Amino acid sequence: MKKVVFYTLFFIVAFCIFAVATMPARFAIDKANLPKDIVLNGVTGTIWNAKIQQVANKDITLTNVDLSLSALSLVTFSPKVKATFGDTLLPGPLGKLTATYSNQLLTIEDADVNIATNDLLKNAKLVIPLEAKGSLDIHLDKVTLGQPICSEVKGNVSWPKARIKSGKQNVNLGNIGGVLGCEKGALTLTIDEKNDLGLSITAHMRKVGRFRGDGTLTPGAKFPAELKPILSFLGKPNKKGQYPLSL
Repeated sequence: MKKVVFYTLFFIVAFCIFAVATMPARFAIDKANLPKDIVLNGVTGTIWNAKIQQVANKDITLTNVDLSLSALSLVTFSPKVKATFGDTLLPGPLGKLTATYSNQLLTIEDADVNIATNDLLKNAKLVIPLEAKGSLDIHLDKVTLGQPICSEVKGNVSWPKARIKSGKQNVNLGNIGGVLGCEKGALTLTIDEKNDLGLSITAHMRKVGRFRGDGTLTPGAKFPAELKPILSFLGKPNKKGQYPLSL
């Protein structure tokens, strides 16, 4: 009788493990409480290794998303997923990250994202029509999500060999970088004026994909000569020679 009970229990446990290990990713995602504006296309694989052809909302689209769930993290009740996304042959961000859900908080760590700078200007309110060239490199040491965006952020951004196109002119801007943080739930981006443009700006994101902020432009010795004619469109400079900017 003991052997019958043992083998029965063994069979039940083994069946449950097999069922979970081979559970289709589509089934698990359908049961997840995802935001209504997120659309998933082409979900394949299991919950341990899933692939999603496209994750999109109205502001951003990720392609070729690969997800890997750590089995050990389930033992500690802190599910951890490693993700890679993007394709050099397709539009959209390219990168990797590690996400952990613990104590009802979602934390993203060790994230590297590369995105075309012009994609970020689509929703910006610019005084002068500009087309940005090159890519923005984003590194996130740690991000803890909160309301409306975050509760903690440590990271930085860089735009190496920055270039813009204004009319028919291509203008080199040098290297531009900034620091990412979190203030009252909003993602913040701070750029100081240690760049060829003399650009200094602080912007806040309270809605995904939409930065709003103010700053100044202080033309110096390295300020591109091609851009000097358009300074008049920014209004009058203050006593420090700073032109106001808004995003």
